[in-house]
Amino acid sequence: MLSRAEIEADLPEKKFEALVRKTGEKFWEERDFNWNYYQRPEQAAPQGDWQTWAIIAGRGFGKTRAGAEWVREQALSHPGSRFALVAATLDEARRIMVEGESGLLSIGHPDERPEFDSS
Repeated sequence: MLSRAEIEADLPEKKFEALVRKTGEKFWEERDFNWNYYQRPEQAAPQGDWQTWAIIAGRGFGKTRAGAEWVREQALSHPGSRFALVAATLDEARRIMVEGESGLLSIGHPDERPEFDSS
């Protein structure tokens, strides 16, 4: 299944231009920070009351990004909440889940990004 971004990338140029006019300039300025625009359906967090979400998929699926986006959404919805990032090592958690290209410091609007104190 494709994300909205992948579907729109395949539109003919005139249809894409019409879509841009229809949705408005603000949407296109903010889309880089809108996970719902890029998220594929299989990357969505499960619905309902759950305690564990395991994404069992191969390299390049978007596991780190999907998890980071879920944590970001929860943090914005529940300020002051605490989260555990679970990785094989502390270095992996920091390097991939926090500082990596899909990590918590790289996603979301710059005004909403968390501050990170490595100490």
